[in-house]
Amino acid sequence: MRRRLVRRAVVLQSCDEAKVLGDRRAWTVLIRGVSAGGPERLRGDTLATLLEIERRGLHTVLLAAERTDLHTEVAAVTRYVMTDDITVAREACEIWGSDNVLAISSADGGQAATLLNRLPVPPARTWQRLLVRRLRRLRRAR
Repeated sequence: MRRRLVRRAVVLQSCDEAKVLGDRRAWTVLIRGVSAGGPERLRGDTLATLLEIERRGLHTVLLAAERTDLHTEVAAVTRYVMTDDITVAREACEIWGSDNVLAISSADGGQAATLLNRLPVPPARTWQRLLVRRLRRLRRAR
């Protein structure tokens, strides 16, 4: 029987890049859409943070409240979209595919957390990868 690791999600905010990158246990990064005050362009700290998230192989989930959130530079690099609006969900399905759209009935945290926990384990967070990483560290320490 395989033991599942505890999944964690962090929210990317304009002033919290260091917090997101400092949380080594996070599997998922929620990025708010422009309508909710999230980043619109891939510039500066936002670009550096998203590159590091991608390098680590973490899930990126766009929290889209309006259709305009789906057509930004930041939205173009996310893997999943989460929304509580049916019209946004339909348009997101056309762009990302139905497997990558997480439709929620309301923006409350409980249902969102449940859906995030259903995402597949990122390859960088499987127990095999973690074991290999730790073995490499032990070899370097010798």
